[in-house]
This record gives sequence, C-alpha cells and structure tokens, in this order.
Amino acid sequence: MPVASELHEPHSRNIPEMGVGEDFAMSQAQQVALPTGFISNAELWSGEPGSVPPRIDRFVAERLCNTLEAAVVTPPLEAGQSPTSVLSVPWYANGQRQCCLLLSSAAAGGTLEVWHVDPERNELRLSSGFFGKWDEFRRITALTRFRKGEGLPGRVWDTGRPVLFEDLSQSRAFLRAEAAQSVGLQCGLGLPVRYASGSGVIAMLSSQLSPMGRSIDIWKVTGSAAPEHLQGLTFETSSQRRASVLSAARSLAADAATRFLPAVLQTLPRSAPHSVLEYGFAWPSRDDQDVIHVATVVG
Repeated sequence: MPVASELHEPHSRNIPEMGVGEDFAMSQAQQVALPTGFISNAELWSGEPGSVPPRIDRFVAERLCNTLEAAVVTPPLEAGQSPTSVLSVPWYANGQRQCCLLLSSAAAGGTLEVWHVDPERNELRLSSGFFGKWDEFRRITALTRFRKGEGLPGRVWDTGRPVLFEDLSQSRAFLRAEAAQSVGLQCGLGLPVRYASGSGVIAMLSSQLSPMGRSIDIWKVTGSAAPEHLQGLTFETSSQRRASVLSAARSLAADAATRFLPAVLQTLPRSAPHSVLEYGFAWPSRDDQDVIHVATVVG
C-alpha cells in the first residue's frame, strides 16, 4: 500500500485575481469579479433534530444527528443536479457540543476529505470524502495512507495544528500531485479533529479557479493577546480589500480562540465598504494551555 509524502515548506504569497466566476458586490457603485468559491457556506448546529439549519437537506441531517465523528455526506442527486456535499465535524469543549458544517458543490471544484487514525497500523486512512466527478482522484486517494509527518494529513496529525499548503505543484514528494494537477487542484488546508474515540484530520483541496475562500489564513493566539498572523493565501489584489478581509478573519480567530469552539460568520459587517463577504469560519487547535493556532477561511 503506498504511503504518501507531500511535505512542503509554506510561504506567504498572493494569487493573482483570475477575473472569472460570479461578481460580488463590493459597494453600491463598484463590483469586482472573483473566483466562485468551492465552499459555499458554513453553519454551526447543535446536532439536535429540531434545530436543523434551513440550508441542510433532511437526508443529510438524519445521517448526521447521531454522528460522533467527522463525516462527509452527499445527498442523492436529482435529475440535472450537480453533486453537493456537507462536511460535519462534531466539537466538544467547555461543556458545549456543536457541529461545524461546511457546504460545498462539485460545480465549483474541490475536495473534502476525512482521515481517521488506524490504531493498529498507526497511520491515517480515508474515512469519507467528496470528490465530485473526479473518480480517478477519488480512487487514488482511497488507496493512500499517511504516517505522522507525511503529507498534508500526516503533518497535521503530527503537529496538532492547522496546515496550509499554498501550491501543491511545488511539493516534490506529493504522491497525488499528477492526479491533483490533472483536475486543477492547487492549494490545500488541513485541520486537526479530536473526539472521545480518537483523532483525525480534515483536508480540503481547491483550485485557483474555485478557491475554498477569498482568504485562507493561519493565526497564533497566546493567552489574551491579539491574534498574530502567521501565514496567508489571498485572492484579493486590492490592498484595501485585503485589509478588510484580514480584519474580519482576525475577529473570527479571536472568537474561536476565546471560546475554543469553531466560529462562523455568515454575514460579515458592512462597516467597511470593501468587505461584503458571503461567509467565514475559524478552526482552533491547542498546542498547550497558552498557545492556540486558528485557521480562518472567508469567502
């Protein structure tokens, strides 16, 4: 069974705006064309049947109500529909239970992967995923295993922190590189997950044409200090818009670190005219009692 290795030293960079996809209103008088996001929305849900978010399909909700581990669920397709999926990650902290739900569509292009630890082999195996119409990439991924420190999932498992790979093509030992490039996948974000039964990793891969968000950032929060920006990948070319996006992401990171729970903003404040965004989510992970690393995605 092949073991993947896709170690890549991250660096901060900006991706040029592609000028394709839907238009997002930046102000009443100005619009800018940005890529269509792979992640279409984010929700927080208690997991109770009576409080299902309106965007969540009943089929999906029934399968996720009693799920104790992260899972990707794809509802049955109706005629003419593009595949869609929901990634659900149950989260327990400070006596609270929340499910962080990420909604995605294959029409935009990207993958959602849930990797669980196989305790007998001490490696990560694919548990569930969403690959749209990319059957060959799905097959290759299902055959891949990761040990600690190897590849994007293995690196997240080893460090316990969120990991951002900004350019998969620059990862010389990335086992899935050829398959990923053939479908246009360009960047990847890995997130650690823990439950009572064990641990795992969430991996999201997306393309330059369909990024998972306008801005993907990694933050470090020490004690009560303000979040420190460590790494970022942006699809904004305007410095003014980038500043607004970073401000929203920083607020998300601070909220997630304070409560040590995922944070979601679906409608970001319009106080800044260049910051009309569709959604945002933040994902905290703890190194020790004083240091928390947070990944944020706003789109």
